Amino acid sequence: MTTTVTVSAHCDSSTTKVRVIEGDRDSDEKTESYLEDGQEQSFYVYDTKFLSVDEIPK
Repeated sequence: MTTTVTVSAHCDSSTTKVRVIEGDRDSDEKTESYLEDGQEQSFYVYDTKFLSVDEIPK
């Protein structure tokens, strides 16, 4: 089963951005991407894949 997760960034564009970490529970490899206010991106989660989303300072 696959789940589509769409992340829409709504943050203070002068002080924060959204960090999305994609990973696999069976591996130490992770991918980070960043979204600015108003940007949107879709991600796919399945099997042992995971996402972590948080706002961080610029």
